[in-house]
Amino acid sequence: EVALSGAAGNAIGILQNTPAAQGRAAEVLVSGVSKLVCAGTGSGTRAGFNVGSAANGKGRETTTGDFRLGLIIETATNADEIATVLFSPNGKVA
Repeated sequence: EVALSGAAGNAIGILQNTPAAQGRAAEVLVSGVSKLVCAGTGSGTRAGFNVGSAANGKGRETTTGDFRLGLIIETATNADEIATVLFSPNGKVA
């Protein structure tokens, strides 16, 4: 089973599917390029910035003290828009 990361959480991957029920297989990307639903807070989730975890497992730009989970490749401005990210757990890529 998997759980969504919370705000400023240390995510280990990005969920790639939507399991239909508890006990169903979850596909999780642990490193590489993926799409990511974003929180869209503040100035959005801008390309070239590091990505971190917002509430409910959504992505957002990192701030001081957050875990850096990769690099944002494609911007998402509004809540629930999808950005492209280079996920690199526990490491800053840029």
